[in-house]
Amino acid sequence: MTWYSAHAILYVKLKSGQQDTFPVWETIYLIAGDTPTEALEEARKCGLAASGDSDGSFTWGDQPAEWVFAGIRKLITVSHRGIIEQPMSGDEVSYSEFELPTLDAVMNLANGKDVILEYLE
Repeated sequence: MTWYSAHAILYVKLKSGQQDTFPVWETIYLIAGDTPTEALEEARKCGLAASGDSDGSFTWGDQPAEWVFAGIRKLITVSHRGIIEQPMSGDEVSYSEFELPTLDAVMNLANGKDVILEYLE
């Protein structure tokens, strides 16, 4: 069995009214599977399970809303540090690649500040 990290994209959809922006969360699930296809299907199940409106109680900006599963953006094989095939501390479970214009922007990103970046795949 292989371990994967699955990047699920969910967005907020307002139940009524005009929607000018779409808040998006990328949730990363740790998934086990015998094949990438099996892992992808399991990841889709996780994303779909996260969808919904919490029995009608979910709001965004005081407006009734729901989380909508948009899809799995990427599936990555977990890179194990040792010979053990189970996840362990220090394993690389995922990565993202960005391009930033300056070192100051890199440091701002590292410190949790707002930056404009180019997301590379």
